[in-house]
Amino acid sequence: MAELNDLDIVAANNNFAPASGGWPEGMTVASVNNAAREDLAIIARGYRDQRGSLVSGGAADAQTLTTNAAHAAYFNGMTFTFRAGFSNTGACTLNVNGIAARNIYKANPAGGTMTTLDGGDITAGGVYRVVYDSTNTRFVLLNPGNLLRTNQILTSATAYSLASTNHPLQLGLATGLNVAMDRTGMQGRNNGAASPLELQRSGSYATVGDPAAAHVEYGPAGVQGRNGAAVATLPINGAGGTTAMGGSATVAGSLAVSGNMSAVGTITATNTINANNGISADGAIVTSGGNSIDSGQDLVATNDVIAGNDLTVMNDASVAGDTTLTGTLDVTGDTTLGDMSATEVHGPMRYSAVTGSTTLTAAQLNGLVVNTSGVNTITLPDTAADVPLGSWVDIANANGAADITIAATSTDGDTSIAHRETARFVMIATNTWSRVRSS
Repeated sequence: MAELNDLDIVAANNNFAPASGGWPEGMTVASVNNAAREDLAIIARGYRDQRGSLVSGGAADAQTLTTNAAHAAYFNGMTFTFRAGFSNTGACTLNVNGIAARNIYKANPAGGTMTTLDGGDITAGGVYRVVYDSTNTRFVLLNPGNLLRTNQILTSATAYSLASTNHPLQLGLATGLNVAMDRTGMQGRNNGAASPLELQRSGSYATVGDPAAAHVEYGPAGVQGRNGAAVATLPINGAGGTTAMGGSATVAGSLAVSGNMSAVGTITATNTINANNGISADGAIVTSGGNSIDSGQDLVATNDVIAGNDLTVMNDASVAGDTTLTGTLDVTGDTTLGDMSATEVHGPMRYSAVTGSTTLTAAQLNGLVVNTSGVNTITLPDTAADVPLGSWVDIANANGAADITIAATSTDGDTSIAHRETARFVMIATNTWSRVRSS
C-alpha cells in the first residue's frame, strides 16, 4: 500500500501497481478504476493525519500516535497534527505506529540551538504539529505551548552581564537595545554597553514595595515615601552611611539627615536644615523664611552660608564665602567664617546683634553681643535659675559715638562701654555681675 510520501513529483515515476495507486502503461479498464480509488484513499489518509483528528495516547512524557496512513518507518519531513491526550511535565518522547520512541525537541527562543521540551509545552486538549528530523532522529514540535503559557518559570542561575546571552530573560535585540534580567535585578543594555532603563516612560507611577503598606512611589511629581494611600517619610540611607548628592539639592520643606549631609552643589531648604553628623557642600548652604541650620558635627561650605535664623554647629565650622544669618551663631568647635564684612572670626563664639535698649536672654550669654545703633541700655539677666555662676558675655559697642549703659540687679566695676570698646561681664555671685576685662 502506498501513501502520500511514496508518490513521486515526476508523473512518469508513478507507474507502480494500480492496487497501490500507481498508473503503469497499458492498464486495463478495471485497473484504471482500482488505481483511481486507491489514490483517493491515499489522499484521505494523508489529510486525516494532518487535520488534528489524531489523539495521542501513552503517558504524559511518553506519548504515542496511531496514524491513518500505514507508515512502517520514519522518514525526513514526516508530519502529523494531533490533539494531545496528556500534558507533558518535562522532556517528552513520541512513538508513531509503534515504530520507535523518539525525543521531541523545540526551537530555543534565544536562537541557535534546539532543546528538549519543558513542562507545559504540550497541554492536554491542545492541537500540535510535529515534523520528523531524520538527521537527528527526533521529532520537532512546531508550536510549543509554553510560548502562550500564563505561568513561565525560568530556572537559569546565570547572572546577567553587559554582554551575557545565557541569563534567564532578555527583552529586545541581541545586538541592540535590550533589557536583561536574572534572579537579582535587571539591566538596560545596548549591544554590550550600559543603557538607560526607563520605568513608566509615558507617565503614571512606579511603585517599589507593597502598595497597601510602606512603599516608595516614583512618578511625574518625583519620588515620595508612602504608606498605603498616605504620604510617609522617605528614608535615605536609613541603615546608616553617607548620602551624597552630585548637584544642587533643593528642598521645599525641612531637611533632616541622621548621617552626614554632603552635596557637590548647593543645599537650599525653605525650612530648617538639620544633620546629626555634619553638613558639607561644595556650593552654598541656604535657608529662607526665618529658619535655621543645625549641624550635629562639622559644617563645611566652600561658598556662602545663609540662615534665616540661628546657625548651630556642634563641632568645627568652616565657610569660605560670606556668612549671613538673622539669629544666633553658636559654634562649639573652632570657627573659620567669612562674615558680612568678608573678614574672618576664629574661635568658639555665639553672635547676636542688638539695637536700642535691650534685655539679654540666657541664650545670648557665653558669646558676643554687638550693639549696632541707638542710645542703649543693655540689661543683663541675673535670675540664678537661668544664669549659672561663671556665665559670661562680651558686649561690643558699635553705636556711633554713644556709650552703652549696662544694667543689672547688681554689678561690680564700670557699667559704661564706650564707642568701639568691648567689655566682658562675668556672673561671680547670685544676681551679681562683675566687669573683668575691656578692650
